[in-house]
Amino acid sequence: MSLIIFILIIIILLPSCNNNKVYVFDNYSITTEMYNYWFKSWKDYYIDNYSDVDDNDDFWNSYAYENVTYREYITSDIQKRIKFYLISLYLFDKYNLSLSDEEKNSIQNTIDEIVKEYGDRNQANKDLKSEYGISLWELKSILTVEQKYTKVYNYLFGSSGIMSSTNQEIDDYYKNNYSRIKYVILFKNKKYKTDDSGKRIVDDNGNYVFENLTVEEKSEVIQLANEIFNNVSNNINIDGYSDPIDYYIDTVMNYENFNQLYPHGFYISYNNYNLHTLTVTNAAVNMKAGETLLEENEDCFFIIKKYDLIDKAYLSQDDSVQFLDILENCNSVKFESYFNTFLDQITINEKNNTIVIN
Repeated sequence: MSLIIFILIIIILLPSCNNNKVYVFDNYSITTEMYNYWFKSWKDYYIDNYSDVDDNDDFWNSYAYENVTYREYITSDIQKRIKFYLISLYLFDKYNLSLSDEEKNSIQNTIDEIVKEYGDRNQANKDLKSEYGISLWELKSILTVEQKYTKVYNYLFGSSGIMSSTNQEIDDYYKNNYSRIKYVILFKNKKYKTDDSGKRIVDDNGNYVFENLTVEEKSEVIQLANEIFNNVSNNINIDGYSDPIDYYIDTVMNYENFNQLYPHGFYISYNNYNLHTLTVTNAAVNMKAGETLLEENEDCFFIIKKYDLIDKAYLSQDDSVQFLDILENCNSVKFESYFNTFLDQITINEKNNTIVIN
């Protein structure tokens, strides 16, 4: 009788375990708890790093590229990132890697800090369950997977990784992924608040203070944006607009000693869109050298001029400061290409693969 009961328990438990898996590869799997946690975390990451968007339907229903909305694009990308965690578990064992005591302690320290932050384990479990649908024990498993993922990445594609990029691959990456531009920003709805001498006012935290534009001033900004665009389009040097025009124009080139810091303008790629807004980045990528565009978002007008790339600018004394992460970015492309080769081998439980951005 005890053997029959044991067999019945196995029959009952196994389907439950299988139903909890979203992705399976070899002997490794991603559970629904892991999937839910990472999906929410990656979604929040995108919103935090797209500097000029909000988490609403206007953004999610807009198009990332032809016939693909940001909702579809980012959902697909997040799902792929989660699959990469799964692949890293397989590669971690394939390359006979292991976590050091320091790395294991780091995971436990993170758990301990979370418990301390919430006051006790019960409260931490309660809040994690409410926010992510996971427990502390499940979070520790997630952190362990993330640590293994990092270990695999560094072993393969770190600065001295066995698959790290060659000089030629870095140069190809530069030519295929960067655009050189200069641009001017005009605020559409606000202006710097100034004192009687025209000096910009800052608050106690050192931040500039703004005030709203009048209806008349908003009209002037529109005229000014078109004037600058027309002038730059007719080969008037955009550097002439690197200082504030009146009191409501702002410019990313309005830095002290700008020409010394950025003598050839900005090198734009999707890896640094958060520095220059998604509006500017999208325009820069799609423009042709010599072209001038007038773009806008909810807050600003952008007058953008694109230039030819300078040969190996990432090695030059003048421009190398803008390429501190070019090796890491190039390696990230190689990493993604390598991990993509495993995607077709992953089994997907469609029942549990339904979480999307809503």
